[in-house]
Amino acid sequence: MYENDVKIDRKMRTKITNDWLMEFPSYKKFKPCAWKKRVGPLEFHAGYSVDYGTNIKPGISYFNLSNPLEFMCANLSIEPKSRRYSLTWLQHEKGLYKEAAAELRQLAPIPIEGSVTLSQIINAYKNYAGHITDERHFEDPALIAAWAGQRDLAEQCLEWGLESYQKNRKVPYQGTSFGDWHQSMSKKIANPEALQKTVEEQVIYHKLTKIPYEELVIDYA
Repeated sequence: MYENDVKIDRKMRTKITNDWLMEFPSYKKFKPCAWKKRVGPLEFHAGYSVDYGTNIKPGISYFNLSNPLEFMCANLSIEPKSRRYSLTWLQHEKGLYKEAAAELRQLAPIPIEGSVTLSQIINAYKNYAGHITDERHFEDPALIAAWAGQRDLAEQCLEWGLESYQKNRKVPYQGTSFGDWHQSMSKKIANPEALQKTVEEQVIYHKLTKIPYEELVIDYA
């Protein structure tokens, strides 16, 4: 081990988490290394992993609760951009985590502090340059717009989703046709009440009832 490689124990993890929560006061601790909040139908997940027992790697991702899934997956996650994404315990003690927190705020596709608008969310999906793992990326903007009662916007987002999905994949992820995918999505966005109910069910299923909730700003007429 290098001189700077200090093994991070449970007591250190507690301090690391508490320090990070000071940087993100609108969040609440959810697990020992994770903190969360909800904005409209989105769950915001921030936290860190410890690689090799010594390297603290923070990150942020989002999960659309109106698009149900049995497990939380990382959507719009931030890819590491600098050394500050991997901190040792000694670097954390020197306060370098504050630089990492500032960089997370700067790079986050959707603002991780302060008010969040519907247009910011839609644009985050459309302009995301990271790795896309499944069809949820192309579904979420339409579902979120429909959840917010913005039917025209939802239909526009669905057309964007179809076009982008076809460019990204030669065949859909689940092996069905793009036509079937579009038809299924059309039915979903036509029923905002069902989407709102789905969000409520997902909040309970994923045990998110006690994390902070913020209203989504609907900035479309």
